[in-house]
Amino acid sequence: DAQSDTIDKNGFPIGGNATVILNGELRVPLSGGLSVVSFFDTGNVFQRVSQLNVTDLRNAVGFGVRYKSPFGPLRVDLGFKTHVETIPCKAESAAGPCFESRPALHISFGQAF
Repeated sequence: DAQSDTIDKNGFPIGGNATVILNGELRVPLSGGLSVVSFFDTGNVFQRVSQLNVTDLRNAVGFGVRYKSPFGPLRVDLGFKTHVETIPCKAESAAGPCFESRPALHISFGQAF
């Protein structure tokens, strides 16, 4: 399991020495500095380069809004993991397996790439 070396027993990421990241974004300009985007991201972190395996890549899709402000681009994105995995439960009283959150909201300034 690729995650066993990059996720601790509590489900927190501890990093690795190799990474694969691929991003694709389709931007559609509107008016007044606004644009909408759709995107696809894939990637993962591996403890060692020898562990790189394309079958362990994690995928997400989503959409967002961009605004070209006088201070730089403002980004608001909502992404969705295409597959969620079980993770260690944080509450000892949790019944059954715990799962990653599927959606993620990101708000940032500047371009991602």
